[in-house]
Amino acid sequence: MLASKGRVSMDLMHLSDWLPTLYGRAGGDVSSLDTDGYDMWPTMSEGKASPRQELVHNIDPKSWTAAIRYQQWKLLVNESKNMFFAYL
Repeated sequence: MLASKGRVSMDLMHLSDWLPTLYGRAGGDVSSLDTDGYDMWPTMSEGKASPRQELVHNIDPKSWTAAIRYQQWKLLVNESKNMFFAYL
């Protein structure tokens, strides 16, 4: 069922993207879903660019640390009591 077989994708994908991806592939109307996920089938199957630009890696309310990725940038909050950006 994949248009482009035998490739490795480095595009961003989140766990929340599986529901719209599988629902859309089964013939459902993804726009009717109330979710933050994206239909990743064109990315997985045809090698198109991922519609996802951001990805939350971690939010820890106990240690007050967090990490979010936006495109090639990663924001780390309260990592050793500091905040810094990392270019990936």
